Amino acid sequence: MANGAEPSAAGPELDVGVEAAEKGEEAKITHNESPVDAETSPAVNGVEVHWGFSLSDLYRIALKFYKEKEGKAVHLGYAEKCSLVGLTQQVTHGPFDPSSSPPVGVLDVVGKDRRLAWQALGPMTREEAKQQFINKLSDLVPTFRPYVEALWADKLEKERLAREEEERQKEEEERRKQEEEEQRKEEEERKKQEETKRQIQEALNQQTYDQFRKYAEQQYPGNPEQVRQCGSLCWRYEGSM
Repeated sequence: MANGAEPSAAGPELDVGVEAAEKGEEAKITHNESPVDAETSPAVNGVEVHWGFSLSDLYRIALKFYKEKEGKAVHLGYAEKCSLVGLTQQVTHGPFDPSSSPPVGVLDVVGKDRRLAWQALGPMTREEAKQQFINKLSDLVPTFRPYVEALWADKLEKERLAREEEERQKEEEERRKQEEEEQRKEEEERKKQEETKRQIQEALNQQTYDQFRKYAEQQYPGNPEQVRQCGSLCWRYEGSM
C-alpha cells in the first residue's frame, strides 16, 4: 500500500449487505420499553426485541449507520472492518460455502482478508451474526447506541402524535355525527309542526257555513242579527286562510 496506508475493508460486500437488509421483510413491532433499559427485552408477539427494536430492525439500523458513517464520523481499524464485513456476509449468505462462492483474485488482498473473516465464523446462524454485528459496532463506536436511542425516541414520538391525531379525528367525527343528528331532529320537528298546521288548516277549510252559524248561535243566543253577521264574518275569514 502506498505510504503504508491501511487497505480499506469496506466494499461491495457491505453494500450488498445493506441492500439485503433494506429489502428484507422486517418485523414491525411496538414496544413500550426504552432501549436504555435493557440489551435484550422480553419477546413481543413472539419477536425478541433489542433496545426497543426487533433484532432484524436493529441490524438494519446498524448496517445503515455503519455504511453512512464509516470513514466520516466512524474510523475503524482494518481488522475490525474485515470482521464486520464477514458478519454481513454471514447474515446475507449464511455460512461460507466454497462451492457457491466465487474465487478471490490472487492480488485481491482485501478480498482474501474479508473472505477469511467470513470463513472464521463457521456455522454461526444468521441471527447470531446479526447480534454480533450489533454488539461489535456498539463496542467500537460510542455514538451508535445514542443514535439508536434517538431513533427509538423519535419512533415513540411519532406513534404518540399518530395516536393523538387518530383520537382527534374520532372526536371530530363524533361531533359531526352529533351535529347532523341534532339537525335531523330539528328538521323532523319543523316538518311535524308544518304538517300539524296544514292538517288544522285543512280541517278549518272543510268547515261549513252551518257549522259556523251553530257556533254563532251558541255565542249569541236570542240575537239573530248578530248570529248572521258573525257567521258570515267567520266564514269569509276562514275561507281566506
